[in-house]
Amino acid sequence: MESERFGRFVQDAWVNQRQWKADERERRIEEDRKKEKEAEEIRLRIEEEERKVQEERLSKQAEWKVQLEVQIEQIKERERKDELLAAEEIVLEKEKLQLHEISQRRDRMKELRQRKELELFWARQHQLKLKKRAADIQQELLEDEGIVEDLLGGFPPEDVDQQV
Repeated sequence: MESERFGRFVQDAWVNQRQWKADERERRIEEDRKKEKEAEEIRLRIEEEERKVQEERLSKQAEWKVQLEVQIEQIKERERKDELLAAEEIVLEKEKLQLHEISQRRDRMKELRQRKELELFWARQHQLKLKKRAADIQQELLEDEGIVEDLLGGFPPEDVDQQV
């Protein structure tokens, strides 16, 4: 009986040890599965975070790209406006120069016209003086003729021929 009990004890111990080893193996397998599952969850979370970071970076890059394109377009627009303003300034300067030349030409023509008018005025004045002088001379001649006739009227006709 003792040996039977001992045999049963050994057998139970052996069965218990085998059961313990099986349980231990199962527990290790379960722990390994848990660790693998946790590692997989961690890996998935890290991948998800990396994906989010990558998406955010790409989104920011796209946003920056759009902002840069807008700024480049604004700069180009400003440059176009500056070029237009410069061209307009050139046109305005040319027009100003032309207006200045026209004004100078007009002033010269006005001066010439005034000179001609003055010359015409002096020529008319001179003509008037000449006419007046001619009229005065004519008048004097008439008066002289009258005086001569008066003087000659007192002499006989034969004497007039001798006198003249």
